Amino acid sequence: MGYGYRAKSITGFGMDLTLALLLLALERAMLPLPLMD
Repeated sequence: MGYGYRAKSITGFGMDLTLALLLLALERAMLPLPLMD
């Protein structure tokens, strides 16, 4: 959840946004919980 806030805080950095999305995807893959459902 902190990744979304980080990406939102730094909208000027596309790389950071991509990293945040990747981390989120990894977390969802490792922990398939209804977090974003």
